[in-house]
Amino acid sequence: MQIAKGTLESYVKKKEVSSFKVTDPSLLEPRACFVTLKKGGELRGCIGLLSPQRPLFEEVIRMTCAAASEDFRFSPVQPEELSDIEIEISVLSVLEKIHSANEIEIGQHGIVVKRGDRSGTFLPEVAVQMGWNAQEFVEMCAQEKAHLGEGFGKDIELFRFTTEKIKG
Repeated sequence: MQIAKGTLESYVKKKEVSSFKVTDPSLLEPRACFVTLKKGGELRGCIGLLSPQRPLFEEVIRMTCAAASEDFRFSPVQPEELSDIEIEISVLSVLEKIHSANEIEIGQHGIVVKRGDRSGTFLPEVAVQMGWNAQEFVEMCAQEKAHLGEGFGKDIELFRFTTEKIKG
């Protein structure tokens, strides 16, 4: 969390990223993550990766900068907002291919829906916040995130994952 907070402040204020001395082995492991920014409890930005490409601390830095400036749903975070921004890091497990919505535990699993070159992702908390059952979770991800439209068919690939949450 210290890395995310330091990154957010230096990136938003100076458009540069501080360097961090990292020795914790868990932060040096390649892991996928999402960084979510909230302001007043409302979403302010969320960006992440599904497959690990770099050590976790590097991904946290990259995703923090991206959540602050690249989420197309929001304008970039401004320096005067920093004191109101809450950060949540979701460290993802490895994706597990599943065959149906019946294999999803609401609140426990996030999902990835894929067909061809289109894909969509929801973190585990989305279904809880929206009051969806597992089938609705898959349908909404396919429609809203993967843009497969209604009646998207059964020719999708479905994956689940869990997250470890770090809030601050």
